[in-house]
Amino acid sequence: WGKPLRVGTCMLDAMSEWPDELKKAQELWGRAHAGESYTVTMEFGPDEGRRRLFELRFNPVLDEQGNQIGAAHIVRDVTEQQQTQRILRESEERFRRLADAMPHLVWVARRDGTVTYYNSQYTRYAGIELRADGSWKWESVVHPDDVDETMAAWEKSLATGEVYQCEHRIRM
Repeated sequence: WGKPLRVGTCMLDAMSEWPDELKKAQELWGRAHAGESYTVTMEFGPDEGRRRLFELRFNPVLDEQGNQIGAAHIVRDVTEQQQTQRILRESEERFRRLADAMPHLVWVARRDGTVTYYNSQYTRYAGIELRADGSWKWESVVHPDDVDETMAAWEKSLATGEVYQCEHRIRM
């Protein structure tokens, strides 16, 4: 945080100018020096404008006889990762709200035909109950007489990159 450090500087000494951060560090190091191995995610920074989110991993260091002689600490800045995950969650939520507001049947499927998302309109129309793993196969909703043609169109779309287009009956 703008303070020059020399090799061998104690982390607690390095943080002495920031009492709030020093207190957090003392608690974390205390757990590690007591023999606890753990990972925690928390904010650190000398002021509000420079706070970052870090994943902190602590492990006791043992000698050849198994006696604890210190603690190891690994720090990983996860600020951007957390921001990206938040943005992705918000985007997914917007998609779901939009898809649920549509009067159309909307679904997303894997290459093998396993449906991983469908909107509430699809649920109301087909009466689908979500499986425990959150997915189902097309064969469970496409009329049995239309399954082969539907899957052939799907396979052709996957093989050629053409837009999937197929008419089939859906069981209700």
